[in-house]
Amino acid sequence: MQIVHVSEKLFDASWEYFKKHSDKMYSLTDCASFVTMEEMKIEAALAFDQHFIQAGFKKLP
Repeated sequence: MQIVHVSEKLFDASWEYFKKHSDKMYSLTDCASFVTMEEMKIEAALAFDQHFIQAGFKKLP
């Protein structure tokens, strides 16, 4: 496991993602996760909601 702190750069990228996908019910936290996952080439998330699938990731379990 790795903890990723929200830097100004990550916040800005997350906010842009959030605005670009305003038709979705994503939270800013979701968007920060999506941006981080894309940057780190992570394909799946341990999650309970469907937003990760909607954003193009695999959801575990």
